[in-house]
Amino acid sequence: PLRLAKFIETVGRLLQHLHGKTLVLAYDEMDRIKDLHPEAALTFRTAFTHLMDPAQRHVSVFYAFSAASTTEIPELMKGPVIDRVGGEKSEAVKEIPTLDPNDVEEFVASVLDYLRDPSADVEGLLKTAQKETKEKLTKPLYPFTKEALDQMKGKIATLTPRSIMFSLTRAMSRVNIENKNAVTSEYVR
Repeated sequence: PLRLAKFIETVGRLLQHLHGKTLVLAYDEMDRIKDLHPEAALTFRTAFTHLMDPAQRHVSVFYAFSAASTTEIPELMKGPVIDRVGGEKSEAVKEIPTLDPNDVEEFVASVLDYLRDPSADVEGLLKTAQKETKEKLTKPLYPFTKEALDQMKGKIATLTPRSIMFSLTRAMSRVNIENKNAVTSEYVR
């Protein structure tokens, strides 16, 4: 585990030296760590603690939990690990609240704006997609219709960025399989 952590750190050091960029290691679903066998948990903690060392400057570590609060963070992540991010009250620990249904469209539009290729002909794509459906398409939300987002909001019990993105990604996959140009309400399940 320590050798793997040092290898990752070396890759980060090379990336910084050759390209001036920082390696970001993202761990998601960290609340599942509580399901690890005790020996595997200790191995993981050894490697993770090394990567979280304040003296280590070549790899940035981002981790996410589904926990409702920091008190639900698995025991494995407490102690040295939480201390290295500055403690449970630190600004390094960010809670992402659930979204109000009225904020979902703005959230989706901001993600799409961030991800969208600036050279994409969204107007042309929008016109082509509009021929396939009677549902309302808008430029900020393309390829998702307003009705698709409403359908998604009605199906997800807790509107978190993760649950929204998961639902939209699955709907987008269904659209791609059928070679369509718009994500309409029929693709949101």
